[in-house]
Amino acid sequence: MTTSTTTGLDIQLNELFQDAVKLSQSDKVWDLYRKAEAIPGLGFILKNKELQISVLSRDAMTVMKWLNHKVKTLNKFDLDTVKGIFFFVGLVSNHSDFWSSLRSDGDKLPKQLVDCSRFIIGNFSSVIHFDFSTSYHEEKRKEHLRKIVSDNDWSKIYDEYHRSHENFEHSICYSLKSAFTLLYYFDEKSLMSILDVKRDIPFMWGMMALMGKSKAMTIALDTSNQTLKFCAISSVLPFSGKDSLSESESEKLTKVFLNIMKDEKLWLHWMRILNTYPSRYPHIQLSLGKALAQTTSENAVQSYFKAIHLYMVDFHDIGRKSVSECLESFSQLANEEKQKLTWDFAFRIWDNWDFGVRDKDGHLFEIKASALDYAITRYYLDCCDSKQRKALIEELFGKLNNIDNIWHQTSSKRITYWYLHHAKFQPLHHAEEVSRNKNLPCLMQGVFYQNQYENYIQYMIN
Repeated sequence: MTTSTTTGLDIQLNELFQDAVKLSQSDKVWDLYRKAEAIPGLGFILKNKELQISVLSRDAMTVMKWLNHKVKTLNKFDLDTVKGIFFFVGLVSNHSDFWSSLRSDGDKLPKQLVDCSRFIIGNFSSVIHFDFSTSYHEEKRKEHLRKIVSDNDWSKIYDEYHRSHENFEHSICYSLKSAFTLLYYFDEKSLMSILDVKRDIPFMWGMMALMGKSKAMTIALDTSNQTLKFCAISSVLPFSGKDSLSESESEKLTKVFLNIMKDEKLWLHWMRILNTYPSRYPHIQLSLGKALAQTTSENAVQSYFKAIHLYMVDFHDIGRKSVSECLESFSQLANEEKQKLTWDFAFRIWDNWDFGVRDKDGHLFEIKASALDYAITRYYLDCCDSKQRKALIEELFGKLNNIDNIWHQTSSKRITYWYLHHAKFQPLHHAEEVSRNKNLPCLMQGVFYQNQYENYIQYMIN
């Protein structure tokens, strides 16, 4: 590249920078993007930024050197000038990568740049719009949100905010993105002190999403700021089902779960969030199972089962499959004694639940499954021998055969009795089948097992 070309490129970049400094006085942001696209090197970066190309053109490298030099030698630190720098940073990177790269290179930033970043973060707060007909109801809603945040009621906070999580990152302007990431890499102590006071859930959640799963989980492991930890973990959850975790991200998530388990109360919140309906989070099951296997906390494992909302499901239920994937992962790492204790605890919960038929209006009119079926099959396999399983099968058969000698309040209760024992028969019989054929999966799927009294219920109904 000739000196004249380099000078010409510098002139274009400086002109664009001056326009960026004036951006707060106008709303012509798209004009600046179009102008940026026409500048050699900068246009290349903008076009390929999402692809994260590591090999830059010569002009693109010149642009990056120009910006690095501008940041280090800036001699004017009014707010608009700093925001101009931040606009440029947003053009060439996702903000976090740029400032982390400077930190990795051992560069020091002008103190005034850090001060401006503190000012920007400290003077911002998210605005939540409520669609209420009266100001009274709007204020009551705001007061509710303030209270659950103040009380560290993480499961309720998640329930209130997660439906809007995809909007959080898109509502954060470039100056906030850069100010946050700059402080994170160059003055983390000041950033945390600001966040401790503000506790702005939408902003912090959005920033963690922008920083990406791997960095967000690193932050969750490193920070002592509980609000930031919560937002970091929340941002990596693939609630929409459109996302997945890489192998390295999955391993890091296991470490995050183990870290949370150290705080029993916090773990209870996360189990309510993640495990009330496991079908919502299919991609975390491998990590969760590994963490349950590695923890020394018996309460952490028990909390996993206590959190699951049990109700009658079909045999192809997604939540049932998610639980089985978690527990299969668990069984590959946990020792035999821990597995037996775990299956026994799950069995006691399942047996006491009894498909909900003990409830006043509890009825069962077809054979159903449960989310705990994998654990129940493992209980019959690992905690009972073949002789005990066969005895239990005969006991169930006996109850079915003796159905006419038992008093039932209504015909519906009579039918429920039949299907209840037939449903309880499924994981038991499947365990016996698995004991004979090790190639069978422990989670029974597809068709259910029939027994010798199969036609009786049809005769009784007709």
